[in-house]
Amino acid sequence: MRQIKMIICHFPISLKKIPLLFVYIILAILSLPFQLIEQLVFAGKIRKQEIDPSPVFILGHWRSGTTFLHQLLSNDKQFGYVNFYSAMFPNSFLWTERKMKPLLNKIAGVFKWKIPFFNKIEYNFDFPCEEDTALINMGSPHSAYWAYAFPQKAMNVFDHTMYFDSLNSKATKEFIRDYLYLLKKISFRHKNKRLLLKSPPNTARIKLLLQIFPDAKFIYINRSPVEIYYSHHKLWEQCLKNYALQEISQSELDNIITQTMGNVFRQYKEDKDLLSETNLCEVDYETLLKNPLFVINEIYECLGINKSTTTEMDILVQIAKARKYTPFAYDYDQEKIKWIEKNLIPH
Repeated sequence: MRQIKMIICHFPISLKKIPLLFVYIILAILSLPFQLIEQLVFAGKIRKQEIDPSPVFILGHWRSGTTFLHQLLSNDKQFGYVNFYSAMFPNSFLWTERKMKPLLNKIAGVFKWKIPFFNKIEYNFDFPCEEDTALINMGSPHSAYWAYAFPQKAMNVFDHTMYFDSLNSKATKEFIRDYLYLLKKISFRHKNKRLLLKSPPNTARIKLLLQIFPDAKFIYINRSPVEIYYSHHKLWEQCLKNYALQEISQSELDNIITQTMGNVFRQYKEDKDLLSETNLCEVDYETLLKNPLFVINEIYECLGINKSTTTEMDILVQIAKARKYTPFAYDYDQEKIKWIEKNLIPH
């Protein structure tokens, strides 16, 4: 019921969003029995679960190509990851996924459900997904994605869920508790495989992630800030339409996007020096698109990770699928491009 508590804490709700509010409340109530069953059956096993070896984290601002990179690397069978099903049902996936995921995939196929954040991509509950999506569906107050539900308080949400001033504060300890609980469940689900994790807010959490996993590996993907801005704008528009409980103006939205870009870029630039050459690999999105297999091999070599024997063929299949994808088209504004290039390109 933590979702309902978060909704109350972030009032007011826009009148047009009242029906969506009731949907959220009903879903939270209906999920309770499933959550209780999972806790009764698996609580002890989750508590004892170890996360070893340390995870590999994919970093990058929203819309930098983190999803594409995550999909490619997740074809390596040595990795476990958060998939769409476990992100949507984080409180019950340990005992419901085996039967419910195939059913949902069939339903999604019949009704041709589309993922709103990508152009004409149908839902597949096996796709890799983000930890912050799972955290918000767990009801954790420490998911950065509450910003999409309550955009009027987005910058405040980001401040309290991404930029931890103290590594020993109450909020930090609560984040670690919720995050580790989720990761232990994913590790248990994937039978102790190394975790491959991707959540853009982690780009600003390097210090905290190193506190939890001192030996973790990091991959940072870089993309043109102009492309990030327009793509992130599209993501926000879809969230405001489908998931937000509050309404904001276009100028307010633009302010959220540009402030967030500047903050995330600065935080990454400040924290990357904490990582050694063998723990950080930086890649370029355009290069990944042009020569994905070359970039993937560079990542393995840079991080000192052995590639599974079947990985290359599986990645080639994924690359072939990706080449059929047509990205969204945007109406570029030259004045906005000049402003982005002047103010948001990291130096």
